[in-house]
Amino acid sequence: ASTPGELGQGGREVGVEVHRESLLDVLFVEHEVAHQPPDDVPIRLLRADDRLDHLPSGLRFEISHARVTAPVAVVLIDANPVSFCYPCWITETLWDVSIDTLEPYRRRGLAARAVRFMADRMRKDGREPAWGAMESNVASLELARKLGFTPVDEIIVFSRGPWAYLTRGFEEPGVPHFDMTAEPRFS
Repeated sequence: ASTPGELGQGGREVGVEVHRESLLDVLFVEHEVAHQPPDDVPIRLLRADDRLDHLPSGLRFEISHARVTAPVAVVLIDANPVSFCYPCWITETLWDVSIDTLEPYRRRGLAARAVRFMADRMRKDGREPAWGAMESNVASLELARKLGFTPVDEIIVFSRGPWAYLTRGFEEPGVPHFDMTAEPRFS
């Protein structure tokens, strides 16, 4: 029997899914996006007292981790965070865009607004956005293009499952995971 990390038939590593990811240009060109939300839709950084219990467990885990390590832009509807943007990786001059919007609030321009807010904030630190998305994530690629990103390269992503590299098995019984009660560093 094979275990993850061993080579199986055809030289492929056993237990590892291969995901192709399209990288998009680091150039961020602002222009109008369809379905722009009204100016009175609040957007700000996520605070320690913002509730996240309305989020699906995977997204709650992701945002709980992000809020401790990076600033997280949130768009609020009825005082609840519904769209999130944060830098999942930061270098001296770049930051990798991570964007999530709850299903009922998609296609309203909220994600675009969150990205613009975070891009403005990160530019104050001299960093420009870079966008990476799986080829299968058509909505993310479409949003990136609407915001002025252009494809520049592709990479191959190896993981034990679609989100294992991010969550480290947060839903698996007995698997240690990130302390979601930690206080955020940014607010």
